[in-house]
Amino acid sequence: MKKIKCLRKKIDCVDKNILKLLAKRFVLTDKIGVIKKLENINIEDKSREIEILEKFEKNAEKLNLDKNFIINLLQLILQESKKDKSNFFIFGKVIRF
Repeated sequence: MKKIKCLRKKIDCVDKNILKLLAKRFVLTDKIGVIKKLENINIEDKSREIEILEKFEKNAEKLNLDKNFIINLLQLILQESKKDKSNFFIFGKVIRF
């Protein structure tokens, strides 16, 4: 049981890192969203999504991860990234669109 507890603590640490990385990714996509709003650029960029998908698929294969799981995970991440956010914070000020 002690070994299981130790492994679970390691899993908890990995899970925390996954969440931190997702949060960082969403900060970056929010910044891109601000730029796209200011420059009147469509939020969706299908060519970029295909590029990301291809990278995910290659890396999934290299890491021996289930391809369908990785595709589904990416779709959830992209969906969250594209959510319409009507308020943006720039230099501590709220910018509304």
